[in-house]
Amino acid sequence: MSEVFTFVDASHLISKASLWEERDKAIKEKYDKLNNEILPKFAKDKDANFGCKGGNKFWYGLKKHISVDMQSGMINKVAITPASFIDSKGMKHVVPSSGAVYADKGYCDKNAKLATAKRGIHLAAVKKSNMKDKNKDLDKFYTKLRAPYERVFSKIIIGYAMLE
Repeated sequence: MSEVFTFVDASHLISKASLWEERDKAIKEKYDKLNNEILPKFAKDKDANFGCKGGNKFWYGLKKHISVDMQSGMINKVAITPASFIDSKGMKHVVPSSGAVYADKGYCDKNAKLATAKRGIHLAAVKKSNMKDKNKDLDKFYTKLRAPYERVFSKIIIGYAMLE
């Protein structure tokens, strides 16, 4: 694959839909709540934890980070991290070896900038609304380029091996 234009994003992998058993065990052991600190003591999947996307979508499981070649639509790289891992920190696992990376607002911070700068790659990430250098026209262009990949991205199912 050419890796001239690459789409990068992260999505959730739900490990277990219900944590009632784990919660009951935690209560029995006198814990007030079930969180990422306490959960490994009771969960069967020791790699999974709680994650949040967009401030209102919570899940228990893992996070998959994927880079897709925008010319062929083929997956270049995949990485699996705990659900609490922020998207931009996962960039280092899936950053291509050349070209430009198109990404959403989750990648407009120093982690993604550092990961792409190390390889000399152009980062084309949509900026957050409160950023000083936000260019709405440029962000619309990036969003239009990413749209075909964004729609099908969350439907990809992948087995995993943990990265840290």
